[in-house]
Amino acid sequence: MKLYSWGANTNGVKSSSLLKESPTPRELFFPQIITKNVQIKAISCGWEFNLVLTGDNQVYSFGDNKYGQLGRGTCPKEFLPIPDFRAVKISAGLRHSAAIATNGSLYFWGDNSKFKWAGNDKIDKIIEDPLRISENEFVGVKCGKSFLLALDDQNSFWGCGQNKFGELGPGLGTFAKGLTKLRIKLPSRVVQFECGWTHTIVLLEDFRVVSWGRNNFSQLGRTTLKDFDECWGFVGGIHEPIGSICCGSEHNLVLNQSGSNVYAWGWNEHENCGVKSSRRSVKLNQSDLNCLIRASEPRRQKKVTIIAKMTIIFNLQGMVEQASQNPYTRIGKEICPAQVIRVWKEVSKFIQDQLCLGRGVRIPNLLKVTYKLHKSEVAQKNVIVNRIPFMMISVDVAKKYYITMKKPSFNLDLPEVPLNLSTLAINTCLPRSVVETCVQEVIQAYHRALVLDNHVEFHLCGIGRLVVECRNSYAAFCTEFMNKFEFERPRNKDKACAF
Repeated sequence: MKLYSWGANTNGVKSSSLLKESPTPRELFFPQIITKNVQIKAISCGWEFNLVLTGDNQVYSFGDNKYGQLGRGTCPKEFLPIPDFRAVKISAGLRHSAAIATNGSLYFWGDNSKFKWAGNDKIDKIIEDPLRISENEFVGVKCGKSFLLALDDQNSFWGCGQNKFGELGPGLGTFAKGLTKLRIKLPSRVVQFECGWTHTIVLLEDFRVVSWGRNNFSQLGRTTLKDFDECWGFVGGIHEPIGSICCGSEHNLVLNQSGSNVYAWGWNEHENCGVKSSRRSVKLNQSDLNCLIRASEPRRQKKVTIIAKMTIIFNLQGMVEQASQNPYTRIGKEICPAQVIRVWKEVSKFIQDQLCLGRGVRIPNLLKVTYKLHKSEVAQKNVIVNRIPFMMISVDVAKKYYITMKKPSFNLDLPEVPLNLSTLAINTCLPRSVVETCVQEVIQAYHRALVLDNHVEFHLCGIGRLVVECRNSYAAFCTEFMNKFEFERPRNKDKACAF
């Protein structure tokens, strides 16, 4: 097996035998592993230093050792093994390193100023040799700029260090001293996770990617209210299964499962994302850039196209799926998915019952469904009364998320009633508190989807759907619903249709 390197060679980070800088790949000659025909299992690059894990679980290090990040005391920066240490996982951070030993224990060495690990009953600024920081069994570890993440065999994340930008998730303040179990609950098992300087991306077993942490260069792959998000969320704009992920300092690369497409987003000042752009970052969900950059031929960079925005659909199944993405959701704990579907089916029935009684229905913080009686004069002074349906997003929601709401060309004078939770409880034979939870969980999920600025559709079973696209909203009604109430098709300028 051969090793190659290219780029800057400051502090012998690529080998002391190479030039200071190499724009083309050069083979590295390390007699320690070449002469023994040792296989290389993993490589991890830090800031001006590297770690190499071989097939016999030996950890080699080389490059800068100013902060003890090579794990070999004050030894020179040449390619040498860490004595009396075997590992199965390695990770190099900015100026620190971590590894999982063969027994599953977690070890740390290097710059200790951001971690405060105590060795020999005192806190040293530099830890020159591997220090065991946990005896728990871990299956993965990654280092960021000033934080560390580890994954145990129960699919739980542990972390320590800086949390200024939500690197370690919610509820820990700006710093976590000592290895702490994180409040990050993901919807499925973790296949792979990677850390940038101040953010994390995770590949789940259902082939989707989630992210959390800093977002100043759009490195989270989704829109956030601030320049960071301590809560996890799905990366938008990828419409195919992902097989592998990789983090740079503030940008990301992911490879689809078939190996035919590479997606990139985040910091792009030096064309890190493989696409020429006048901007320092490749942002997501913007009207001028749309979403992720897709490089169909990443090696030659001949073809770069832009893919469409992600569509989030709140049908009966989608309501449960989207609501379950909330790490603090009560679905699966206090209520079950079947109850959510049952309640929202009854919501649609309640709306139709009220329309039959000549009343519109208002669901607070969501939408309202009503209709207009429109009189048309015909020959011989006969008058025909037509009913035109309307489904509109709540005014408060439209203002909150800057959604343009197309107003009807005439006033809606039909009386309105709010959604009656007590009636729903009676009809579903569920406690009122459970009904209220089912309704609120879905409404909260809908608001989170609107924050992402995606194409969002909210379906009411047997009625129609409310669509928010590019910050504009419109409704589309089911043909069966239109026929049942003998509704007239809405006018084109009212931006509604039947389907």
